[in-house]
Parts: sequence; structure tokens; C-alpha cells
Amino acid sequence: MFGAEWSLAAPALIILSMMLVVQALNIAVGDGLTTSGKQKTRTMMQLVAVVIGIGLYVTLSLQFGVIGAAIAGVMIEAIALVLFWLFYPFGKKEIITRVLLPYPLVFFW
Repeated sequence: MFGAEWSLAAPALIILSMMLVVQALNIAVGDGLTTSGKQKTRTMMQLVAVVIGIGLYVTLSLQFGVIGAAIAGVMIEAIALVLFWLFYPFGKKEIITRVLLPYPLVFFW
């Protein structure tokens, strides 16, 4: 559709589409933290993810270029998701069975 020159961008765009799926899950779990009165916890977890992310972006983009940067983006979102889930005050198993497993399975199916 965009021509042959866009075919080189396809691998990075595929990886970034995975990042959007994880980011959508992050929004849901993060909003759960906020509505349960854990806004400071959410903010701290996001800060941790940003600090780790700086290192991942620098390291992976220098080593692997655009693909490395895309992988770093996915890893940052995955780290944030794990942190949000760990500090979620209740229903951790329910989040796994009702959110974290079904939605990615639909994406990768």
C-alpha cells in the first residue's frame, strides 16, 4: 500500500503493535490502582519503569537500532504491567484470568 520502501519498517511496527496491547492492559490495571486510592503507588511504579526504560532504550537501540528500541518499548510496558499487578491491592488472580491471559491470547491467536 505504501510502497516497497515501507517494507523495511514492518518488523519494528509489528513489535510496536505488541507494545500497544501491553500498554492497553497497563491502562486498565493502572486505573484500578488509581481508583483504589493507590495513585502514589502507580506514580512510583511508572517512575521505576521510566528509569529502567532509559537504560533499555539506550542499550538496545545502540546495539540493535530501531528493532532494539521497539523491543525496549515492549519491555518497559511489560515491566510496568508486572509492577502494577504486584502492587494491586486485591484480586490478583482475577486480573490474570480475566484480563492478562484472555486479551493477549486474542491478539496472538
